[in-house]
Amino acid sequence: MTLTGLAAKATCLALCALAWVALPAAAQSLATVTILEGDAFILRGAQRLIATEGVTVLRGDIVHTGERAFMRLESTDGTIADLGATSRLMVAPPERRARAGIGDAFLLSGWLKLTAAPKGPPPSVWMSTVELQELTGTVVVRVAGDEVDLFVERGDARAALRPAAPPALALKPGEYFVRKSAQRPVVSPRPASSFLSALPPAFRDTLPSRLAKFSGTKVEPKRAAAFTYAEVEDWLTTDVAVRRHLLPRWRGRLGEPAFRAALLANLRAHPEWDPVLFPEKYKPKDSETGRGKDEKKSPY
Repeated sequence: MTLTGLAAKATCLALCALAWVALPAAAQSLATVTILEGDAFILRGAQRLIATEGVTVLRGDIVHTGERAFMRLESTDGTIADLGATSRLMVAPPERRARAGIGDAFLLSGWLKLTAAPKGPPPSVWMSTVELQELTGTVVVRVAGDEVDLFVERGDARAALRPAAPPALALKPGEYFVRKSAQRPVVSPRPASSFLSALPPAFRDTLPSRLAKFSGTKVEPKRAAAFTYAEVEDWLTTDVAVRRHLLPRWRGRLGEPAFRAALLANLRAHPEWDPVLFPEKYKPKDSETGRGKDEKKSPY
């Protein structure tokens, strides 16, 4: 892509990012952390918060679990999302359905076990190359590098390829779906032994709900040290539909030399940051100087 094309793309992405306006916190509340073993953090805006049992997860939050962690999120409608170790999940990205819950999430990496609510809209989990739709039971999802694995433990689901490549594949109970990068997916009647051996131990059991324990309580998360560029680089370079929401959240970090330097060093991977890092490039040119009409306009 040419530099002109990159600039145009960056401007478009920046404008899209500004279109998202945060709702009041109370309106965004989606689920509660009801089980937490090990360490986990919640990225909310530009803050990194320490996750603990009883903490509420809001729309658009990013959840990071540690190397030996297990986390359960439960919503009042009965949807349950379990996260394995070293998992990265954005809960209900803003561009998705207006009433999306924890079942409408973007899994960047790691393990997710999702159980649909008995009633209500079926969950839809998406990754860079696959979107799981219309889940009626329980599914286990793993994203490792460029590979996505889906195991339908019970109920039915559909797997749609991304970018859009209809029709979606119908998945039955017990079936195992694998897609590597942009290759054709493979569906098997049972999961691979390598998948089963790597399955988080807590995913093997059916754990009872603990949501009632936290009813009527409010647990405020404590702030942790600010995240580094390296800790969020995978988010900044992932699916453009996800990362465009990060610019308005994290632009305040530009005043930190280390974060700004890392953004500059990797600007080609996330060109939407160009208008923020170099606003002078997008200022209108003075027509009286003979340089002609504006070539770029700042989205700010």
